Amino acid sequence: MNKQILIGISIVGVFIVGVAFFSFTGSNEPELSENTTANEFSETAGDIPNVVAVVNGVEISRENFEAQQAQVAATQGFDPTAIDAETEATLRSQVLDSLIAQELLSQTVASANIEVPESQVETQLQTVASQFGSTDEFDAALEAEGLTEASLREQVASEIAIQIYLEEELSLSSITASEEEITTAYEEIDAAQSDVPALEEARNQVVEFVEQQKQQEIIAQHVAELRSQAKVEVFL
Repeated sequence: MNKQILIGISIVGVFIVGVAFFSFTGSNEPELSENTTANEFSETAGDIPNVVAVVNGVEISRENFEAQQAQVAATQGFDPTAIDAETEATLRSQVLDSLIAQELLSQTVASANIEVPESQVETQLQTVASQFGSTDEFDAALEAEGLTEASLREQVASEIAIQIYLEEELSLSSITASEEEITTAYEEIDAAQSDVPALEEARNQVVEFVEQQKQQEIIAQHVAELRSQAKVEVFL
């Protein structure tokens, strides 16, 4: 059974793509997906150019775009070959916005000289590797994704640097959920899902969900500001 590496720590990829969802069985750990690959999108993606966008002179490739689509499909658990044209168009737009946002933040972080503690990078790498049955299986997954341990380490460090920057710039950890927001969110979740436990039991998860949604809105606003000051060319 094939497994795909999803770093899963990308705060940008979750909230900018707009695919965040709530589940009482959810987890914040890096996720692994079975059998969803970029190839499932590329089979029907003949209209996607080799370069989908350019951000301040930096190209975003079709390869990166298709890989991000596969990650979204894996995270959300849907079959990429079974979605209709309208859904695919929406997904493409959201994924492209996500990649542009990540590039904008990466460029901003690079100029800010953010220092990433090596201990955080190592902890994240160990978390990802621990989800595989053996070192050989982990190495095979890296190879299948076109990664090496060094390039994965670089990716992880970049994502952590973005998180550090966003916290310093936007004080995300200070965001809290009011009682009204918690109640409203719970009622919406209860209406959309079955077998939802009582609010008293699910309170911590609902609070986390509300706080994450508020963080997403603030980060999206910040990214919009960065984009308004950048030169972004879109070819998709």
